Amino acid sequence: MIDRISIIGTGLMGGSFGLALRRTRPELIITGFDRPDVIERAVERGAVTHTASSLEEAVRRAVQST
Repeated sequence: MIDRISIIGTGLMGGSFGLALRRTRPELIITGFDRPDVIERAVERGAVTHTASSLEEAVRRAVQST
């Protein structure tokens, strides 16, 4: 089963997707990547559980094994 996902772009659509995932799968690890001001809002709203400072880091976090 999938236990982690990365969302590239956490604005309106990505943030809404993250919030929906958090409601249905609260144990899911969600890493977000976006501009600093946008990712800060996603964290505040609870749409992501972790942030990435680069696109490469976001992808790496999504595919790493637990």
